[in-house]
Amino acid sequence: MYFRLPDHFPTALWPLFEFQPFFWLAIALPGVATLWIGYSSGRRPVMRTGYLVLVLLALWITVAHIVVTPRERLVDRQNLLAEAAAESNMHDLMQLLAPDVQLGPWNRQEIKTELASRLASAQVTGNYIRSSRTQIHGRNAVTRISVWTQTRQFGPILSSWRLNWQDGPRPKNWRLVRIRLLQINHHHLPPGSVIPFAR
Repeated sequence: MYFRLPDHFPTALWPLFEFQPFFWLAIALPGVATLWIGYSSGRRPVMRTGYLVLVLLALWITVAHIVVTPRERLVDRQNLLAEAAAESNMHDLMQLLAPDVQLGPWNRQEIKTELASRLASAQVTGNYIRSSRTQIHGRNAVTRISVWTQTRQFGPILSSWRLNWQDGPRPKNWRLVRIRLLQINHHHLPPGSVIPFAR
């Protein structure tokens, strides 16, 4: 069970609710050191300071695990997209697409048909997001991702995509409204390009 952070919540404060292991470690180490110094020297105020730092850190970590930001939900959806494509899981893939989604000239039903055919032809064995850049404005987001796809039929394929997402109130989540294929193996593709079908 988690709580969704409202999309109108200030984006500058989102990191307070996101997974921040390096920040947490940077706080934990001085807290432990302060506690140890207070314990070894018998100075109770120093000990209490160390305890307070660690307790507040524990509360922060707990809140971060309970509250999920729009950015975290979007990252989860992107990862699900990559995993579903790797497993040719059309059910999960279609759950990520909005009713009016577009990929070049393809609509939702055409995307389903063509994507199933191409995934079967390529025999995808792995799909990994190498990099991702995200811009979120309220309930709209644009991500540009680079994906490394391993296939039995064609070997490794590197592709770049521009994905337009739209969020919805709970229980809805981010869904794709526009998909644009930008590059394949460093070759730039013109607007409106679709996933090629190699025979």
